[in-house]
Amino acid sequence: PSTPCLPFSGPMDECIDVPVPAAHLTCICYPGYVVNLPRVFATLGGEHVVENTIATPDAVMELRYRPTCPDAHPLRTTCTPAKGVLLRIVRARRQGPAADGASDEQGISRVEAVGVVERRFAFTGLCDFQYQPRASATSAPSSAVDDVLRPDFLRDPVPLELIPPVFSRESVPQDYQFHNAAMNTERSDVEIPVAIAFADPMPTGPVPRDLPEDLSDALSQVTKLFEDRPIWSRTAARARLPDVPFHRLRRVLCQVAYVFSNGPFRTLYVRHGFDPRLHPTSRSYQILDFRFPRSGPRVSIGTPGHYLPRGQKGSRVADDRPTDAHIYTRGSLQHAQSSLFQLCDLHDEEMQAIIAASPPRTTCDEKLGWLAPDVLTQLRSVIRRHLAESDIAAPEGGEGLPTLAAMDFAAELVGMESDED
Repeated sequence: PSTPCLPFSGPMDECIDVPVPAAHLTCICYPGYVVNLPRVFATLGGEHVVENTIATPDAVMELRYRPTCPDAHPLRTTCTPAKGVLLRIVRARRQGPAADGASDEQGISRVEAVGVVERRFAFTGLCDFQYQPRASATSAPSSAVDDVLRPDFLRDPVPLELIPPVFSRESVPQDYQFHNAAMNTERSDVEIPVAIAFADPMPTGPVPRDLPEDLSDALSQVTKLFEDRPIWSRTAARARLPDVPFHRLRRVLCQVAYVFSNGPFRTLYVRHGFDPRLHPTSRSYQILDFRFPRSGPRVSIGTPGHYLPRGQKGSRVADDRPTDAHIYTRGSLQHAQSSLFQLCDLHDEEMQAIIAASPPRTTCDEKLGWLAPDVLTQLRSVIRRHLAESDIAAPEGGEGLPTLAAMDFAAELVGMESDED
């Protein structure tokens, strides 16, 4: 049944009751004056396209002011929830000629509610964000062969087309709030190690730099350390050289060794001139990465019995780390400095038996190194069993938070001391 139209002749500040039918409507906020409805639907792709867009959830509606031009930049929008009522307002016009100075309109005479608007498509982008090519671009192109065969082809005038090098990905203006970034010049002495990917060739050597004389003693100690063993983690190097201050050790390591950014030796310091990808005996120096779960009751920040709830940051850890922080033993993850261990630092008979029983590969793999495919999985299973015995849950696969050693290494690459969360 049709909704009755109510007459309205009182002042605008008076309220009237209008019955609202149960019809559910979708509103299209068209950015323009709607005079010719077929042309409006043509800019939206046609009536069938509009119907399919409204019926399809999360569909994108496009509006092209020049639908026949392939270079027209469309305006895009998606459906959003809305709350409103569509009204049909009828204005009464004066019958007969109007008096001098009088308007033909007498005001609103009837108000009718059509339905409830629950969804809408609103084009909020820049309507003038367009590119207009030359006029002949929309016409049928001429044969390129005929143009080349003409003797005066190269003498024809060519219109100047200043094509934009790139269109913005955002059609809505953004407030970027530009500001001058203050540069930190306090740590200008921090050096960055030479980092390579697993597929890159071995670097020829460190970046030439003049080290101050007060680093000569630390340089000799670190050089002797890498003569005994070609690959070290930074945690293990700190534990073996407790008398060398951390800021000096970090600068000297950049002159003695390079690092891998990925692969089985990632974040480890490798002596310059030694390539672990060519020596099968280097498998004992590979890393075993074990990660704690995202959801857990506590996480270690460096000392036994000192824990913080997840999501809170601890203070900067001092240099007095335990000398066995890089070594894994049963129950050591309860207060480990890192959950990234070299295989030679796994002090567990069962884990070393698994490594010894695995025959070495013929080539070094980017993910497995010199180990068989199931060795790392078996080692993580042993760690999960150890954690279960220690009432510390770990997820299947060991995936979760980034390791503390990886965060230390990332902090070093940006020239900052690390914060262990």
